[in-house]
Amino acid sequence: MKMFLIAISAGFILSSCVPPAPGDLSPSVPGVAPSKKAEDDAFEQGYVFGKRDAEMGRESNYMRFNDYYNSTTKNAFARGYMSGYRKFQP
Repeated sequence: MKMFLIAISAGFILSSCVPPAPGDLSPSVPGVAPSKKAEDDAFEQGYVFGKRDAEMGRESNYMRFNDYYNSTTKNAFARGYMSGYRKFQP
């Protein structure tokens, strides 16, 4: 029964993680800082993935989600991921 609940919970968590629509994150332009919204969105997305990995007992590795950030939002995503991971790590 416990494994069933874990599997259902994991499925629910995964289904709630919808990738951002194309164009939601600002494109990577050398020398141009990302917008505050793009940084906030990247941080929040990283937080969700970090939290999920911690709850599932995975090792921390934000780079496995490189489809969710670009070179201008990488630092914000990494900060969010580590924040979520550390807060929910058992």
